[in-house]
Amino acid sequence: MMKQQYSISNDKIEKILTKYNLGILKSCVPIKAGLINPAFLINDLYVLRIDKSDHLKNIQGHDTRFEREAFLYDLLPKRDIPTPQCLGFDSSREIIPEKYIIVSYIPGVSLSVGFKNLDKEIQQKLSFQMGEIIRKIHNVTPEDLNGSELFGPKTGWKKLYEKEFSFYLEEATKGKYFSPEIEEEIKKIFQQFQNLISDLENELRLVHSDFSTSNIQINDGKIVGIFDFEWSHIGDPLWDLQKLPINYQLGDGFSIENFLKGYGMEKPTEEERIRVKMYTLHQGLWEIWATKTQLFPFGEKEIKEGNQIVNSAIDLEEVMLKRLTSL
Repeated sequence: MMKQQYSISNDKIEKILTKYNLGILKSCVPIKAGLINPAFLINDLYVLRIDKSDHLKNIQGHDTRFEREAFLYDLLPKRDIPTPQCLGFDSSREIIPEKYIIVSYIPGVSLSVGFKNLDKEIQQKLSFQMGEIIRKIHNVTPEDLNGSELFGPKTGWKKLYEKEFSFYLEEATKGKYFSPEIEEEIKKIFQQFQNLISDLENELRLVHSDFSTSNIQINDGKIVGIFDFEWSHIGDPLWDLQKLPINYQLGDGFSIENFLKGYGMEKPTEEERIRVKMYTLHQGLWEIWATKTQLFPFGEKEIKEGNQIVNSAIDLEEVMLKRLTSL
């Protein structure tokens, strides 16, 4: 499934700007944002994102992705979490045939692009800031969401999660994604999670669900924005640490030690390590599955990355345990 070129007329954009009292159209530039949804920078002030994800309609929560973002872009800044401001959300399809959201533009560059060009001291500070910000997100409880049903059930999360993981494991087995040895290691980790981890009901918090460096904006060596809460949900907050074992793909400049200090989990317990290990496995399995099914426009890069993530989960105890517990 390839991302399609999307065009929108100036007349339509002007109508959207008028609807939300955002002035007249002066400029409109397509921007690369995400895998599916077209995005446009309007007047160097606003970002207009269009929902073009009909192929995801069978995925739970698909229909309310932009609603979740609009809700959180109102709530999170009040908690010192740097997100854009939601200026308008429209599901009426009156102006254009798709849902859309328009938010404030935060100048800067994505962490995935800018990190490697920074000196080591700033890289260390950014690692700490990443931990700080995701902890602030994880401090949002189900009760803080004012009873909203947008973020999924507030109980029974672990059972639902195990059912989902079983699906991806079954797909991996049928598709022979891995060697028998790797497959056996995956099953062992899953069994460990099932047997040793409690129901997690008291741990459930707001989860970003796509906490990656492409969704973090930096400017002048500081994190100034975090985006893409489309798939956010109530769940185990350690879900967002899926890519911690591979340094969030930032390379050796990223500091796990500083991240964990910022997060407030300097010495992860055995249970916390098992949870991170499990969710890291999940991310790797999902990337390979999503590539093979072309649910998203992935390719060989994601197959390679998925295998890397799976291997990092399997090797977590041997390769990273000393690093995590020596903080």
